[in-house]
Amino acid sequence: MFDIETTTIASIMLYPTLLVDCGFEIRADEFESRQNQVLYIAVLELSNQNIKPTPTIIYNHLKKQSLHTQVDENYLSDLPKYAEPSIQVLESFKDYAAAVKLERFALEILASGKSESRGFERIAAALQKLQNFQNSISKKAFHSNLRDAILAVLEEARNPEVIKMGVYTPWQVLNDKIGFMAFGEIISIGARPGMGKTHMVVQMMEHSDRQGIPAGIVSVEMNYKGLGRRFIETKLQIPSKDFRANRITEEQLKFIEASIAGFSKNIELAYTPSSSVDDVLQNIRRMILEGKKFIVIDYLQGISFGKGKNFNLDAEIGDFYRIIKGISLSQDVIFVIINQLVRDVEDTKYKMPDLMRYFKGSGFIESHSDMIWSLWRPEYYGITEDANGHDLTGKMRVFGLKGRDGTAFPYVDLTWDEGRYKDKKTIDISYDENPF
Repeated sequence: MFDIETTTIASIMLYPTLLVDCGFEIRADEFESRQNQVLYIAVLELSNQNIKPTPTIIYNHLKKQSLHTQVDENYLSDLPKYAEPSIQVLESFKDYAAAVKLERFALEILASGKSESRGFERIAAALQKLQNFQNSISKKAFHSNLRDAILAVLEEARNPEVIKMGVYTPWQVLNDKIGFMAFGEIISIGARPGMGKTHMVVQMMEHSDRQGIPAGIVSVEMNYKGLGRRFIETKLQIPSKDFRANRITEEQLKFIEASIAGFSKNIELAYTPSSSVDDVLQNIRRMILEGKKFIVIDYLQGISFGKGKNFNLDAEIGDFYRIIKGISLSQDVIFVIINQLVRDVEDTKYKMPDLMRYFKGSGFIESHSDMIWSLWRPEYYGITEDANGHDLTGKMRVFGLKGRDGTAFPYVDLTWDEGRYKDKKTIDISYDENPF
């Protein structure tokens, strides 16, 4: 039986955002000993200053306040060894496995804290639940004998409606190429600004919801009202720019109001104003706990990965993709990650993004993505026909740069139609005809 006070302080030392990430609220006066009260306050103060609270730093911090005499130095120096074992593992590794453990730890602790109670009993229950979870995870998630694995494949194949394997896109011409987007996969979509990336994923989220798979979007570009306007444009064909220009009429507002019942409550919109990696991951954790299985990240290049003398953006992108891949596989979630392509594509004759090199960090993205598509709307650049004389008016071309089996498809063409993309067999997701 561990001392929950000691374990809590030690765990926060190694994982300073533990309480914030997990939604725990503990007051200093909840600690029985004065020593632990002093240490807890010091750890929080240092964490709030973005200073990692090591034993030496904590002691010096207390010394400045003449509080060091209230703490046993040996107790303080030994504190890290009393941290919850899973957190010690996270502190020791910086590789793919550690990233997966981090996500599992945060998700499980967060899941355990859904009740309204606060304090140490909740922390103790969370840590115990985590311990049980860690003990069973290798047996449940990743290991199987060959015969059971084959039986599982057969069960999935014979009962596709009972055991859903993934999500179809709204466009049959694209489904004909990829089949479907499977749980545990990452789909990377790249385009230059103005190509309609967000409109495309809005339709994909709507279609996922229609298939009974709850969806969510984590945006670092638009707040929930901006995203709401995109959904209005896609579903009701009322241009989002009319809202910004204050050109919306009372009749249009009444039409939107009358259509509210058609907008799903199962689609979550999350805005991450700080754009930090930690906040993006926190929104993802929360969505997964709420049952979302189709999650869009909008957009990769808008995320703040940090800076510094040895900062390497490509490496940071690679680390982020590894974390997302770990979450997608362990939680059976489909991720769609929007990428803004480099400017080099616009130096070419047709501005056509048909090469992987136009993705920033393309090597890491290609390694960890199951499928990669790039979008090209030639009319945006005043291009109305291709090199072979084919009409490109109103077209959006989707290049398949990578498929799940390593192969690619040349392209498929979709048509822009007043706020949404269609092909000849597109399932129309509008709920009513727009009278305007």
